[in-house]
Amino acid sequence: MNDIPFIKMHGLENDYLFLDAFQRPKIASDLSTDRIAAMCNRRRGVGADGVIILAPPTDSAAGASMRIFNADGAEAEMCGNGARCAVRLLTDRNHVTQRDFTLETRSGALVVSITESALVTLDMGEPRLDLPAIPVDPTALSAPPERINLDASRITVGHYPGVPVSTGNPHFVIPWPEPLEPVPLESFAPALQNAPAFPGKVNIHLLHPRVADAAQMRSYERGVGETRACGTGACAALVAGVALGMLSRRATISMPGGDLHIHWSEDDNHLRQTGPAEYVFEGVWNH
Repeated sequence: MNDIPFIKMHGLENDYLFLDAFQRPKIASDLSTDRIAAMCNRRRGVGADGVIILAPPTDSAAGASMRIFNADGAEAEMCGNGARCAVRLLTDRNHVTQRDFTLETRSGALVVSITESALVTLDMGEPRLDLPAIPVDPTALSAPPERINLDASRITVGHYPGVPVSTGNPHFVIPWPEPLEPVPLESFAPALQNAPAFPGKVNIHLLHPRVADAAQMRSYERGVGETRACGTGACAALVAGVALGMLSRRATISMPGGDLHIHWSEDDNHLRQTGPAEYVFEGVWNH
């Protein structure tokens, strides 16, 4: 079995193993679902929330492409924290020489930029609030959708009312009136994310707004479980908070791993997230 060199990075403690297909174009052929899961195992492997492959773009106008695999080996559409790390790695290794470029993902192209302080900004595009696009199956809901402002749908799944949003990945944001630390998220999130209402499964987030421009969030992600941070989820949380009249369009979302600064522009309807990207270590997987 071929060795797999990797670089471990994290964005707000949401950690990924990066594989460089610029240097080894066929590195993806060394992977399998089982091997990804073994690498990500936190007791017997390297330990990570997923694996990301960086490669040359398919579109010559883009700077690079990335594929994202969750810790269970299933391929995901997007990852905000992973994308920020990807941007820093690509520029540090001179695979991309521009400070602003386009990054191809399974959910579409991202316009990205990196500052001298290594903070990375991602233009996440427009959020999707229409149920079929998220996707949500209205016929499987516990109660009919209740239309609220900004064309969002507040829906009830099981006993939990929330706002479904797609920001590249499907999310279900549940407003929570109390501080989040004591909440036993693992006691209900797995069943909720696998509910029939979510045919592609969904990431579950609890949102506790503190003031109009600051909120607390916890996340339970598909194929991973509870994570320390979720970049696309923080964007979805802001959208849900604005739709529910709880947050302004520019706010700091605080997660166990740290803070992301999110802006939902009224000018172009695009979401932008800004946050750090950090190196952990490099190694070789040979199992």
